[in-house]
Amino acid sequence: MSTDMRPRSPRQDSSDLPPAKRQRRSGSFTGVAQEPTSYFAANLFENAPHLREQYESSQPFKHVVIDKLFQESLLMQVKDEVMQLSFTEKETDIYKVWGR
Repeated sequence: MSTDMRPRSPRQDSSDLPPAKRQRRSGSFTGVAQEPTSYFAANLFENAPHLREQYESSQPFKHVVIDKLFQESLLMQVKDEVMQLSFTEKETDIYKVWGR
């Protein structure tokens, strides 16, 4: 068995892609890591001990209800981004598919 490996194909730069594919790849993700706790509701993590108590004492099964989990601004951004997506229905004689 040979240990020679085939060379990797070069990665395609997004500027070389057709506009539709470039748009799908670019999205709104900036690649800059942010503190994830900033996306959650204020005081959520400070309230963790109380939530744990609720979870431990819940009946008939373990659960907890969190009324506000995420920041409202994040949810609005997600809604706006989803509303900009376009889907087309594709149908064959076997099944229907929703594609972009």
